Amino acid sequence: YYRRVIIIYRIVYPARGGALPSVRVEGGISIVLTMPAATKKLAKRRVHTRGRADCSVAIDGGRRTVGRRVGAHVKVAVGGRIVNMQKVAEPRAPIATKFTRKLPEDKSLPSHKASVSELWMDEVAALGIRGIRKEFVNDLKSYVPSGPQSAWECEKNYDKNRFEDIRLLDCTRVILRNTPDNEDYIHASYVKVDEDFMFICAQGPLKNTAQHFLIMIVQEGSKVVLQLCQAVEDGREQCAEYIPLDGTECKDYGAVRVRVLEKPKHVVSLKKVVRTKLQITYAGVSHEVRFDFPQIYQLFTDYNYMREYVHK
Repeated sequence: YYRRVIIIYRIVYPARGGALPSVRVEGGISIVLTMPAATKKLAKRRVHTRGRADCSVAIDGGRRTVGRRVGAHVKVAVGGRIVNMQKVAEPRAPIATKFTRKLPEDKSLPSHKASVSELWMDEVAALGIRGIRKEFVNDLKSYVPSGPQSAWECEKNYDKNRFEDIRLLDCTRVILRNTPDNEDYIHASYVKVDEDFMFICAQGPLKNTAQHFLIMIVQEGSKVVLQLCQAVEDGREQCAEYIPLDGTECKDYGAVRVRVLEKPKHVVSLKKVVRTKLQITYAGVSHEVRFDFPQIYQLFTDYNYMREYVHK
């Protein structure tokens, strides 16, 4: 019968010289507490039972010592006859490592030396999207990079820039070499990541620069074009049409012909991203390229995957 009775208790040691308590439960079951001599020194210290307090995962993340601990003996008596005697203050077996919560490394310790990239990522994460936008408007929008910007400042290139506050450095800009109007300007820059990986960052083409944008793709031999914006956002045009999206198989943009090789379709793992394959022909040279662009603008989730695809 006693095995079907669940008793929730807490062992409380008496003050020095005091008597041990005896707890009686209805049904003829009583619990008598005795204390070994070795434990009298610990009378004022709390000894944990097999409950939550002895779990290997503490609230503060520290792992408890699992060494042997001397505890109280419990005698369970039924009808005056002792039927069981056991220690209840023995430590429980440690929980497996995979269940142990590991706190993140304390970066404030002298032993941890954060890299520049870690510091930058921490700062960006702390700002959040709203903070980044606010920082750009308040602090960075008026920033003028050092270095010559003669091509961007040239009056004849004024109508080829979508934004007045996004400048273009001469040292990193893409220079067009063979255009119908002999103009070499396009608002696009080389961005070098490492020795074997470089990409071009360009503004959304304008109606009068769509031809130049396509010529740049053929000239640079680009394999993938990744569009990070929609054509229209918040009622403002962000990108003019430069590839046929109305079901037309072939379309001309000035002296450049674009042919659809694969109809636009959703990426399997990214339902809001559309991918298509095109053939761009200019000056007798044909070049195949893949285009990825969003139907609904999202932030980092989709584009992290797409960046990995581009890097491959």
